[in-house]
Amino acid sequence: MILRRPRRIVDSTPHWLRARPNLSRRLFVFFMLFVLLLAAGRGMAPYAARLSGDLPIGAPLIASTGDEISVEIGPVNAGDGTPVGLVMVGTHGPRVYNTTFEAGMAQFVIPPADTLQPGYLALIVAADDARGEASILLYARNNRATLAAVAPLASPIM
Repeated sequence: MILRRPRRIVDSTPHWLRARPNLSRRLFVFFMLFVLLLAAGRGMAPYAARLSGDLPIGAPLIASTGDEISVEIGPVNAGDGTPVGLVMVGTHGPRVYNTTFEAGMAQFVIPPADTLQPGYLALIVAADDARGEASILLYARNNRATLAAVAPLASPIM
C-alpha cells in the first residue's frame, strides 16, 4: 500500500481579495464614500415643490371656427421643464396636447384643423396635482347674428 500525500488545494483568488482589510482601511473607504456622496449631492438641482391647487388659464371666451387658438397657462411657481397637459373636449371628441413650463408660463396652440366644427370646447389643464378648467364657444364665421345673441351668455361666471 502506497501512501500518497494529499494534494494541496490551490486557491485561485488573488491575494488582494483574500486579505482582510484592517480597521483603518475600512474607515478610509467609508470616509471616501461619504465625501463622494456629499460632492455628488452638491451638483443636484434644488427640489422643486409639486404644483397643487388651481392653474390660471388664459383663453378666449369666443372664437371663430377654423382659427388658431392660443391658450396660456400661468403664471405659476413651476420649475422649467415641468410637464403640463391640456385636454380639449369638443364636438369631435377629446384632443390631447402636451408642453412644459418655461419661466412659470406654458403656452398651447390649438391648430385650425381642431376648431372647424362650431360648438362648445371644454379645456382641462393638469400639471402635477394642479388642475384648471376653461371653456371656449366656437361660432361659424358666416353666422354673426348667432354670435350677437350668444355673446352675453359667454361671460365668465364668478
